[in-house]
Amino acid sequence: MRSPLAFAALLLAPALPSVAAAQTAAAADVRWEFAAGDTHTYAFTQNSTASITQLGETSEVKNDLGIVLSWEVKSVNPDGSAVVERTVQRVTVKATGGGATPVTFDSAAEGDEARDPATLPARLRVLGSLAGQTFTSTIAADGEVKGVEMPAKVTRAIAAAGEGNQFGEEQVKLLFTDRGYTLPPAGTAVGASWKNEETLALAFGKVTDARTLTLKSADDKAAVVTLNSELKPLDAQADAPMKFDGGTQTGAVVFDVANGRLAAVDSSQKATLSGPGGFKVDLTSASKLRRVGD
Repeated sequence: MRSPLAFAALLLAPALPSVAAAQTAAAADVRWEFAAGDTHTYAFTQNSTASITQLGETSEVKNDLGIVLSWEVKSVNPDGSAVVERTVQRVTVKATGGGATPVTFDSAAEGDEARDPATLPARLRVLGSLAGQTFTSTIAADGEVKGVEMPAKVTRAIAAAGEGNQFGEEQVKLLFTDRGYTLPPAGTAVGASWKNEETLALAFGKVTDARTLTLKSADDKAAVVTLNSELKPLDAQADAPMKFDGGTQTGAVVFDVANGRLAAVDSSQKATLSGPGGFKVDLTSASKLRRVGD
């Protein structure tokens, strides 16, 4: 799962294989092994801090996001890709700082108020609407998501969110699109790198995400892929009240080769936005994704 500045999902998992073992692995084996009826549960957490400088004063806003996501493989295609339903089982949000009243949201909480998306700040309200919703997509054997179907309830929530909302349809789809961590091309040797680039539509405009991925290690049990990514504004953003100055992302994914499934992802993100009169926002974020259960 990827998150847009809110950024993205991503080594706590099996111990990394030794260099000697890694040299015997083939990148062609680092692939999802889908079977109809397979189920997975993944827990995503992200801790973000926005350091805001305005009129010479600096304040901080902290957002903590948690999403529990269940997968069910509905069917498998001849090319090894699969139609997968991913259902959001639980959403938790904690927002503090910036002079506003602290907000705590839990879609599984007792009592209507604690789990009412309307209690969230406008910029985060759409996140609350994800609870209980199913997103269907086709996922390739290398992990690339081919498409994300938007549930009607979420589409309506986006339309009703109003000004300040950071999650339009494209941003929500990015939460369920894992192209940043596709698996290595067939024939990739341990230690070798490959590159890809795409355009992301974020709340403040379009940016290019240029990524370098490296197969750090691999054997018949686990593989580790690392990421270094640079984000740059795609255009001058002349009409935007806030301008995206640039950002970076680093991380690692642990893939369970023995069982043909993702095990864990960790990432760290940094970005800077600026506005008139010396207004500046420094964003930092740390994300984790873990397969839970068995």
